[in-house]
Amino acid sequence: MPRNQFEERQQEQSCLDIMTVIGYDLLEEIQQSVADVTGIAFVTVDYKGDVLTKTTHFCKYCKKVRNNPTSLLLCKLSDASGAIIAATNKEVSIYICPCGLLEIAIPIIVDGQYLGGFIGGQILCDDAPDTIVRLSKNMVPGGQDLIEHDVLKSTSEELEDIKRYSYSEVLSIAKLVEFIINQLTNHEIVSNRNKQKNLKRIDILELKLQETEDKLYSLQTELMQCKRYIDIVRNCKLLDIIDSLSILEDATTTEAAILDYTHTLALQNDSWAEATIKEECSRIETMINLLNYREDCHVSWKINVDESMWHCMVPAYSIWQYVQHIIEVVQQDGHSEISIMLHTMVQENRASIILDDDKLELESSDLKLLQDLIQEKDSISYEAMLEQNIASVVKSIIELQRMFITKYGISANIDCHYKSCGGMQVILSYPLE
Repeated sequence: MPRNQFEERQQEQSCLDIMTVIGYDLLEEIQQSVADVTGIAFVTVDYKGDVLTKTTHFCKYCKKVRNNPTSLLLCKLSDASGAIIAATNKEVSIYICPCGLLEIAIPIIVDGQYLGGFIGGQILCDDAPDTIVRLSKNMVPGGQDLIEHDVLKSTSEELEDIKRYSYSEVLSIAKLVEFIINQLTNHEIVSNRNKQKNLKRIDILELKLQETEDKLYSLQTELMQCKRYIDIVRNCKLLDIIDSLSILEDATTTEAAILDYTHTLALQNDSWAEATIKEECSRIETMINLLNYREDCHVSWKINVDESMWHCMVPAYSIWQYVQHIIEVVQQDGHSEISIMLHTMVQENRASIILDDDKLELESSDLKLLQDLIQEKDSISYEAMLEQNIASVVKSIIELQRMFITKYGISANIDCHYKSCGGMQVILSYPLE
């Protein structure tokens, strides 16, 4: 047997018990059916001798005997002794209990491992051979004084519900029950092993499926990037033609705008998942340069980033979309000028990105709603929020928070407040990787 199969079998055997192999309900059903057909009392015990099932068809005489604490201990020792004999010999054990009734112990063995047994009996047998084991009352202290607990000294009324079988009939019953138990146990073991094998196969197939899906997603992403790159190259070539015309016509402003737009297209080929702070700032600067060609737009953009943070990663276009949005909102409010500044801090393995502007304003109710939504970051549903009548600035800030939480988890924080000199300050804080 290969080593891995041997180790699996060893692990399987270490986890085996009757309840795992057969199950409580099936044990009870078999025990009840056999007891109903034969009229013999049965109970199932584990390898330690502990009772696992309810007793079935116990006779009045045995119930009476078990009401006495001393004789109850004697009965338990009798059951345990029969089970031990069966376990040791790994075959059916037939013996006479200390009270004189015939008992049967049928071992449940799987791959040579004793798991427990069916203990049955409470049988009157007139032709039991002298060679079978006869257990003594002396198994317990004071057992010799339990004279009244002996079937030979009991009345016929006390024994009226006890089955009487010949020894050959008892052997036949024992063989039948042993056959049923062995067949059932082997069937359940094979079924369980097949189930485990199938579960392992399913796990392997699910893993392969996941790997295939990951590869497919990666290939689709690469294909999209290639298509996007081809489109960008095509657009850049067209812009080169227009740029050449602007040079011939001495349209310097148009030429500069075309170059900035070409730069914007080139930046779009970068990752759409994440970007360095330097890349994000470059995208914002290019966007602002294009906007500033308009006569009604004058945006001042300043950055103060610690050199150690230039290559820290952020969700791509996260800060870009927020800056673009506040510029649009301020212009809609009638302001042609706005000053925006981005600066950073590093403290205790956490990075902070601070965004300041000098124009943005929110209604007090919107600011209160924004602060409440920020605190409920675990339950934010951006799609549901879009359907509500919420200020666009609030949505933009919550979207900014959502993008950082998606990348860094709920340890990413955002804080917003008004500045005394006018405008708003948004502080993003997240763990450094």
